[in-house]
Amino acid sequence: MRRFVRSFLVVLALLMFVMAPLALSADDGSSAVATRGAFGVCLVAGSAAVLLAFPSFANATTDATGRVHIRGEMQEFPVYAAAKIYAGRPFTIASDGTAKAFTAGDLFGGHAEDQADNTLGASGAIKVAAPKGPYVDEVAVTSLAAGDEGKVVFATYDNEFILTATGTPIGRVKKYISSGLGEVEFIPLFKPQAAVGNCTNAADVQTALNALLVCLRTAGVIKPA
Repeated sequence: MRRFVRSFLVVLALLMFVMAPLALSADDGSSAVATRGAFGVCLVAGSAAVLLAFPSFANATTDATGRVHIRGEMQEFPVYAAAKIYAGRPFTIASDGTAKAFTAGDLFGGHAEDQADNTLGASGAIKVAAPKGPYVDEVAVTSLAAGDEGKVVFATYDNEFILTATGTPIGRVKKYISSGLGEVEFIPLFKPQAAVGNCTNAADVQTALNALLVCLRTAGVIKPA
């Protein structure tokens, strides 16, 4: 459905842009004001269709509402200096271990339970709470299709989830619902494990096992050493 709507909007935009010069050059006795009016309507309609078909993304600036999480135990992170994290929005962990508004490339920290406004505070002045273990949420994932279950989900902003390996890995597809919509298992502090390069090389195998142990401890499957 999402692809159909986008295709329709693209066609509409092209049609409006084609009609705009035709309206301006019409020679049917129409007044100049009416002609310019028709030209303007076509341009505005075409531009609106393009914006709707290809929306731009950026971090949200409001608390999320109506989100349903399947959660477990909570954990807290100190908040980065002058940072503001909105309730229900994903956030990331900086290299110093503090939480801040979602920054692609940083480690995924989870979804904020409540708003954490440290705009006027020093680093660590307040804390933000988030689910500790894996939890599930129904979200829009760009280009999600049947058979994508198990794939790693990435985010470039706190409201844009994709399957392309760019930005920050935040979990895996748990269930396909419809085109572009599914259940995602969000995994705080997620570090996907790459395939072992050479199973005959002891060093490669040891590296892979160590990374797997870290993932299992992070997910709470096994206790910390």
